[in-house]
Amino acid sequence: MPRNSAFTLAEVLITLGIIGVVAAMTLPTLIGNYQKKQVISQLKKAFSEYAQAMQMAQVENGTLDTWALMPSSDFNNNQLEQSKYFGEKYLFPNIKTLNTCIPTSSECWADDVKNLNNQVVNASAFTNRARSKAISFITPAGYSVNYWLHANGRGMWYIIDVNGPTRRPNQIGKDIFAFGASWGMIGAKVKPMGISNDTETVDYSREDILSGNNVAADSLNYKCKKETSTDPLGGYCAALIVLDGWEIKDDYPW
Repeated sequence: MPRNSAFTLAEVLITLGIIGVVAAMTLPTLIGNYQKKQVISQLKKAFSEYAQAMQMAQVENGTLDTWALMPSSDFNNNQLEQSKYFGEKYLFPNIKTLNTCIPTSSECWADDVKNLNNQVVNASAFTNRARSKAISFITPAGYSVNYWLHANGRGMWYIIDVNGPTRRPNQIGKDIFAFGASWGMIGAKVKPMGISNDTETVDYSREDILSGNNVAADSLNYKCKKETSTDPLGGYCAALIVLDGWEIKDDYPW
């Protein structure tokens, strides 16, 4: 009678070991790719809802290039009041919210926002340390927004956290991205920071955004690059993603 063949314990252990090694090598890449797709999907949704809200506001109130300062000159020195007026008149009638924080608080926006180098950034448009002049809100889709108007009333910061304030990493360029709008100029539109106000072009080349060459705003470094700094590194990462056709490429500092 022939003997039944079977794997020995050693062969089983070797096979399991090989499977484990292959899994350890491939799982991080698979997980990373899945996370990138999730971020892109949520980022596109957040930007689409923002752009649609602004478009609807223009139907009701005229195009962006006709928008002027807030009605009262008193608002010129009170950015929180400007931002509140903007939200009530233009934004909130056209975008759904679950919770609104006026001024910004940790209920709607993360306390400590980190840059691409995983360091907590200095007070800037990305943090709720500017809560005295900013407003934040959470949407049914799960993303949160921190925004305020420029001091001259002719533009705004619009910072998106694609997975909300309570979910990590709360990191610029990973789940937090910068958009904005300007008005009072012909062709003004909503856009990622780093995209020109009046054209479809990017203010900086792809190489500049990645290397940091010639990339600065208000003396802060917004390059999409990891390095030792408490500047808001990653501020122009949304522009890079748009430049790459709404993709996170292999050389993106993920």
